Amino acid sequence: QGGGEGKGDEGGISREERGAPMSETFKYVYRLDALSLIAIALLFAIFVLLPIALWVSFILPLWRVGGLEGWIALGGHQQRSSRRTSSKKSESAVESALLSFKSVHYTVQLPGKKGDLHVLKGVSGVLPPGSLTAIMGPSGCGKSTLLDVLANTKNVGIIEGDVRLNGRPRDGTFRSVCAYVMQEDCCHKTLTVRETLWFTAALRLGPTVSRKERLDRIRDTLVDVDLTHVADTRIGDDVSGGLSGGQRRRVTIAIELISKPALVLLDEPTSGLDAYGAQQVVSSLRRFADRGRTLACTIHQPRAETFALFHQLLLIKAGETMYFGPVSKIPEHFEACGVPCPPSLNPADIVVDLTYTKERGDRDVGDRCVTPDELVRHFKNSKLRRETINRILAIEAGTDPDLPSEMQDDKAGAGGAVPQGDAGYPNSLWTQVGVLMRRQYTIDMRDLGYKFTWFFNGFVFALNAATYLLVAQPPLSAKAAPVYRDALESARVCNLDTDAHDRLVDDAKMCGEALTNLTSVEYAHKGFLFLVINALFINEAVHVPGVLFDKRFFAREHGARAYSAMAWHMSWLIKLMLTAAIKLLVYTPCFYFLGQLRLDFTAYTAAAFVTGGMSFAGSAVALLLACIIPSLGAASTAFGCAVLLYQNVCGFFLPISAIPPYLVWVAWSSVFTYGYYALINSQQLGSAMSGGGDKVEDRQVFTFNVLLFVWGLVFHFFAFLATRAVNSKHAIDLGPNGPHAIDIIKEGEDAPRPGRARWASVRDATVQQHQEDRWSTLLEKVTLVGPPKEKIGRLRNLFIYLHLSAARQKNVGKSRSAWTQG
Repeated sequence: QGGGEGKGDEGGISREERGAPMSETFKYVYRLDALSLIAIALLFAIFVLLPIALWVSFILPLWRVGGLEGWIALGGHQQRSSRRTSSKKSESAVESALLSFKSVHYTVQLPGKKGDLHVLKGVSGVLPPGSLTAIMGPSGCGKSTLLDVLANTKNVGIIEGDVRLNGRPRDGTFRSVCAYVMQEDCCHKTLTVRETLWFTAALRLGPTVSRKERLDRIRDTLVDVDLTHVADTRIGDDVSGGLSGGQRRRVTIAIELISKPALVLLDEPTSGLDAYGAQQVVSSLRRFADRGRTLACTIHQPRAETFALFHQLLLIKAGETMYFGPVSKIPEHFEACGVPCPPSLNPADIVVDLTYTKERGDRDVGDRCVTPDELVRHFKNSKLRRETINRILAIEAGTDPDLPSEMQDDKAGAGGAVPQGDAGYPNSLWTQVGVLMRRQYTIDMRDLGYKFTWFFNGFVFALNAATYLLVAQPPLSAKAAPVYRDALESARVCNLDTDAHDRLVDDAKMCGEALTNLTSVEYAHKGFLFLVINALFINEAVHVPGVLFDKRFFAREHGARAYSAMAWHMSWLIKLMLTAAIKLLVYTPCFYFLGQLRLDFTAYTAAAFVTGGMSFAGSAVALLLACIIPSLGAASTAFGCAVLLYQNVCGFFLPISAIPPYLVWVAWSSVFTYGYYALINSQQLGSAMSGGGDKVEDRQVFTFNVLLFVWGLVFHFFAFLATRAVNSKHAIDLGPNGPHAIDIIKEGEDAPRPGRARWASVRDATVQQHQEDRWSTLLEKVTLVGPPKEKIGRLRNLFIYLHLSAARQKNVGKSRSAWTQG
């Protein structure tokens, strides 16, 4: 404030001094305390250096040998381990598989309806080694359901019946000797056929497999499926080209055959193929069966030449067996039922037509009409069924001649040798992560859209910053917001000299201009920073379809015991951390300098960590939603809703002080809040003037930076838990003690009709006779050793058995739904 004179420069503050640049009068002091320095060091080491170092350790070997082709030619990481390990085969101890299933039932509760749907109704059969079995029937009869039950992949419903591999119940190693080829092709379009098989071999074969044996397996598998001539062709798809539909289908089959499984189950391997393509696929399967393997597949009305390649036929009608036996005995069996089978007709066409419901009088006069129900009852009383049941009993007794010799040893489990590695996987966790990272790197580098997205996002950030520079902050020479704020606080501009009336109007005008500039610049300043964090988060929505697509491969490969859920999530964690680190280094300069943000190391460092933190948190949210929600549309909508909620409570549109107290937690659970306030406060760091009191705000800013990355890790952890929960779900398997199961199947005995409570028809004498043997067997399984999850499963089976036994002995006629509820 001016002195007594009020008119001269010596008594007050001159106009020139009022308009002098603030930087000439005040000096800004930037200080970092010890905690902030520690936070910066930890963030840079963990979220920048660590992912880059891990990525280099995984990818550098590929560069040294000239790419993936050289890596495959040298045998990959197994080149070193092959010198220390023997060349013995690492495939399972089970060289052959004899699969038997007796009285298999499957029941599932229909959503929104009362009652259960009985899909499978007492299906029995034997799949011997060296056989190729066709499972046929009309749509919806239960063919795929039976394969899911036999492959032990059902995650809902109730399974009953006795399924045995080589005479013993299935255990945890069953999937190591059983390959399940799903109906849909699941291949990476940017990989070649040889590369696809190489990555599969790297994941599914243990470290004892030598380099030479690995390459020999790939070559032999290509020959088996007739893909040698396209081994170095990219798989592609219907849009980008590449292999044909039949060739892609054979690649899917080759993926499962690379580990030489003893048992292979295929769901519609010829779906969508023409007659010639189907012939090629089935011929490949027959060659594999001729080597002593056991194969079974569902198929729709193949032509005569294709059908002749099968050894056995399992014909299903509405969940019941209409025929099971050799293909050569089909005419004899159905002619005995009154159904003529002329040699000129395709047997496959005849048997499938018989499964459709027919009424009396549908045929011409003189033809005998045989309904499907009559054919089902005829098979139950047939010699073929009695032979099947007797063979199943012989397998259970261990007297069947097709039982492999190694299964006579009591120490061998149902799946043979336990795979090497961590938790029953062929390779260690670190090896699994390395293979997944190399595969993902190869796929990303060949994806032009992925690389274009990186350059386009950087251009958009620079364009937004340039727009703010030219439009939102008038004029270009305007001072930064803290300068106007300090000008007001120090009363350098709005100091109105009331003693001099002639200067009052000019001072008021200058004060108004300063306030206007301060308001507009600060609003544009905050709006620009909000747009930055908003764009950083929304850009990560691209990972939602990517994760959902990769989950298809995870479901198949994890089910085949190729790698664990932990390895899959660790590969995604490293990839997303690396992505965030690159954006931290590359994207921050794109918007920081053009946006006229403060040229200070502390402020730039804070903005860089906000860039990486928002990217990491956004990708983690996308991963979490994709792991929880299986639908692409629903997951994308959920991501948009999360963005909308985070925007509203971050403090830009609605101040946190205006949020009701009971909803404040929503604001502080928003990653936008930490990113927004970290950026805003970083532009006001070091605002204490020299000679005045220190006002240290850096600790709060870098605390927000740390919390951003912590939130990302939390989202990753919950995504891992969601994946574990989804993949741990399994249908309730009651074994031979379910309410629909038939314990002793007498020759010629007619099973109860569907809908009746079969367990009520089981004689009390039969239960009493086998009670002691069942108790001893059950108590061996209930032994409380192993992981807690297995203990709970064993106790659950024990309680179910106790309930069932009590109900049978009391002869209480409960309904199926009541029993399930109990």
